[in-house]
Amino acid sequence: MSIPATKFSPGKWGEMKVFRYIDSYKLDNHNLAPITGEDEMVSMNQRIRDCIKKSTGDTVTVTLYLQSDYLYEEYGY
Repeated sequence: MSIPATKFSPGKWGEMKVFRYIDSYKLDNHNLAPITGEDEMVSMNQRIRDCIKKSTGDTVTVTLYLQSDYLYEEYGY
């Protein structure tokens, strides 16, 4: 899954940690994957598709929080 407007984000693999929801399924502490010259990506493997009962090509709602933004919103720090 490509994340729009992240093409020029600073950092290397593992430096941008995110919390995400895919539909209502919460996934903690994942890396955005940098792709040279393109927007960054997050994976949605078969295990995740099984948990949310979706298959390849189905529409999902994705919400991403940078780890620091999520911690502030949820816990105030």
